Amino acid sequence: APAVAEVTPHLDLEKEKITQTAPRLKLTTRPIDQTHLSLGFRALSIHDPQRFAESVLSAILGGGAGSRLFQNIRETLGLAYAIGSDADFLHDTGQFSVHAGLNTKNTEKALAEILKEVKEIRDNIVTSEELTRAKEMLKGHLQLGLEDSHSVLDFHLRQEIATGKILTPEQVVEKLEAVSLEDINSVGKRIFRPD
Repeated sequence: APAVAEVTPHLDLEKEKITQTAPRLKLTTRPIDQTHLSLGFRALSIHDPQRFAESVLSAILGGGAGSRLFQNIRETLGLAYAIGSDADFLHDTGQFSVHAGLNTKNTEKALAEILKEVKEIRDNIVTSEELTRAKEMLKGHLQLGLEDSHSVLDFHLRQEIATGKILTPEQVVEKLEAVSLEDINSVGKRIFRPD
């Protein structure tokens, strides 16, 4: 088998070519009553120091039952069966996405409410309680994700392949703990842009 250095993508990758200059929509229709919606934003790469703030932002916005999207779109307004957000970090770019499963008749209203939540988290400082809850959730997921030797190997190998360096779980926790309210606001402004 080739050495890790020979297969590590960070050594020789074609750079992303950005061609999008305006928002785009792709729609696929089927004769069913449920809509699966995914709202995507160009986001941070795995090398960006603010990626930990993006992870915390995603947890606040759509990371589980305590998140803004779950509480406001699903519980309060009843517009979605399932809703959440994800931050994916790639070599020279990244993706932030909000995904929802909802009744087709609720699509337009749900999208408007989701965009309202995105704008709210971009334009206003989140609460310290939300910040603490999101950090604790991410730390808990990290610990649960490292319960067996295969998961530990996966945790380290993915970092080596993606960046050529490895952070220990303790270092990841330190990076998450260092995220401030201002960091969340800053990264929200970087990601949630009209273009």
